[in-house]
Amino acid sequence: MKTIQLALGIVFVSVSVSNAATVASWSFEPPNSPPTVTGTTISGIPPDFGSGSASGVHASSLTTFSSVVGNGSATALGADHWVGGDYWQFQFSTLGFAHLQLGFDARASFSGPTNVTLSYSLNGSSFTTLNPNVNVPVGAWTSSVRSLTFAHTFDFTALTALDNVPNVYFRLTANLSAFDTGNSASIDNFVVTATPIPEPSSLTLVICALLAGVPCRRALSLRFAVRL
Repeated sequence: MKTIQLALGIVFVSVSVSNAATVASWSFEPPNSPPTVTGTTISGIPPDFGSGSASGVHASSLTTFSSVVGNGSATALGADHWVGGDYWQFQFSTLGFAHLQLGFDARASFSGPTNVTLSYSLNGSSFTTLNPNVNVPVGAWTSSVRSLTFAHTFDFTALTALDNVPNVYFRLTANLSAFDTGNSASIDNFVVTATPIPEPSSLTLVICALLAGVPCRRALSLRFAVRL
């Protein structure tokens, strides 16, 4: 019994310290550079890795969405004519993953959206606030050097609602009510990472390997008692 407990303990530790893997990422580099679009929306921007879509929604039909200089890269997603309630949105799947973490770079002009709300949804319509006060630094980016001044990271490993679901939506919404028409903001290097969830069969094989001298049929009987 002690051998079984020790082996299971090792398995749980191994699972908990597994290296995070990329679930989806947007660098907005070719061939996925954003097109130039004038209007209230841009959509259908695919990730560099994983599946999903990036989009933006503005109130003003005069908004120009386009590729702009990135933070240490050639291109990022930019937009002007920001007012309160305008947002960036990223949709992706977390099937097979748990314990999410998020990172992205964001900048604004002096009169742009320097404060945004980060929220999530599982259906694309009902959103829950994760952080109501994300500060977006004012400044310019260069393609040659990435500045960490504009980098944001968030740890959602304890938020199990985001684990192993077909659709997760992250939204960054401008908080202020109005800006001048010349304002702008950009987003770049949007990366979602998480821990892969082991398949039950794979976990059983690990248990079998660890249980020296214990028949694997006994380990198999344990597989349904192991909670991932």
